[in-house]
Amino acid sequence: MFKILKIVLLSIVLLTTYNCKSNKNKQSAFKASTPNTTTLKSLLNNTPISVLEQSSEISLYKIVQKPIEGSEGETSNKLVFQKKLDTKATNLLVQNILNDNSYDWKNYSEKLEINPTIQFVVKKDNEFLNLIYDPTLKHIGFINLEGQNIIPVSNKLHDMLLQLQ
Repeated sequence: MFKILKIVLLSIVLLTTYNCKSNKNKQSAFKASTPNTTTLKSLLNNTPISVLEQSSEISLYKIVQKPIEGSEGETSNKLVFQKKLDTKATNLLVQNILNDNSYDWKNYSEKLEINPTIQFVVKKDNEFLNLIYDPTLKHIGFINLEGQNIIPVSNKLHDMLLQLQ
């Protein structure tokens, strides 16, 4: 009888230990899959983050330089619609844009230049966010009615943005 009780207690201890370790692994996996947005949120105001998190549609445009008629050497930017992103591409873009690891923070400064050739228009109800991207400099700009922020991107985000074209 005493041996059976020992076996039952030992089994309970082992099962409890296993379940605790299993729950810790699940929590660690959840933390790893949730993007860290601390630095990005501190740089941007709440509106761009909210528009991205609750986006209903994202459209991709090319930015093409066109000469201005009647002037020499002056150009203007023209948006050329490419496509509306499907749900999978939208989720991938949003997840990567919101992830702090997608940016090259060591090269960030408030005076970065940008000469964009790609634009994403992110729509949430009646709110819009324009994401402009310069693949040469690897800088992305967040533009809305409240202002503009330009941030250098990581190679991983750079590759992903180019694949969405």
